[in-house]
Amino acid sequence: MSSHIIDHHTICIQAKGVQQANLEAAIIKWMSYCPECKYYLCLGVNHMNEFMGFGYLWVENKSAYYMLTGKCADGSNNVKYIPDPNFVPKDINTGDWADEADASIAPLIEVPLAPLIPMEPLDGINVNVIPAFVYEQDVTNCLIIRHLPSWVTEEMIYQAAVPFSSDKRYPKIIVRRNKEEAKVCFSSSSHDANFASFMLYKKVVTDGKQSTVLSFRVMTKRQK
Repeated sequence: MSSHIIDHHTICIQAKGVQQANLEAAIIKWMSYCPECKYYLCLGVNHMNEFMGFGYLWVENKSAYYMLTGKCADGSNNVKYIPDPNFVPKDINTGDWADEADASIAPLIEVPLAPLIPMEPLDGINVNVIPAFVYEQDVTNCLIIRHLPSWVTEEMIYQAAVPFSSDKRYPKIIVRRNKEEAKVCFSSSSHDANFASFMLYKKVVTDGKQSTVLSFRVMTKRQK
């Protein structure tokens, strides 16, 4: 079975039934706990531009990633350990004082602490915030954009994709005007393309006079 892969930056938000405006306001509030952290939000919408109850949040700092997903800023579990209040000491008489002493000591149990970033229910619904993940699978390190308008430049595509590259040498952009498409390639030693596709599901680009929505899809090896 393929293993889950996370990138410590991309978070999945499950919020079915929550109003889009309320979720966006909540995310601004969450990120106020990490004021120096750059972040990007991509919400799933249908062809009518209606919110579909899920989205992805990319955060630059790992500490923000950890806190948003319920951990401490260093990635450790946000818990404390206390003696088990339900422990009943064992009445043993072995003649060994060490054994008898151990039998009277309550074991420690794990107790969750309050989240470092509070997340109140929205519209009466608990929002699920979890690490986004991908599987090892038969894909390449590239994304493809189809139906590319002639006025969209390589630089526009680069600026849309570069925040999600873990290697400063990438992404590399290859535009094929005759096919009205572009390839966006990330480092082959990373899974950046997979995670970037979550954030670039529907990306609005503009030249100041006109705008369009680009859809970045992960390429298969056959497409490459």
